[in-house]
Amino acid sequence: MTGETDIRSAVRRYLAGFSENDILEASDEDDLLAAGVVDSLAVLELVNFVEVTYDVFIPDDDFELERFQSINAVTELVIRLRSEQKL
Repeated sequence: MTGETDIRSAVRRYLAGFSENDILEASDEDDLLAAGVVDSLAVLELVNFVEVTYDVFIPDDDFELERFQSINAVTELVIRLRSEQKL
């Protein structure tokens, strides 16, 4: 099972492909949108990455910008969804 640290690292590596800003230097709490790391299209691609990589479905109720605002927020979302969607 993938742990919290592994999820954070994978999200950070994935986001590194979207920005010329140095995401590897950003903190896990930095606002990704405000920092210019992601835009609305990148958020949609991040949603797909999360769903495919972690075998979860992100319901409409979780399509809130705050859920994708930071690496910590994305990590917490993945952990919660994996817990809720266990078969």
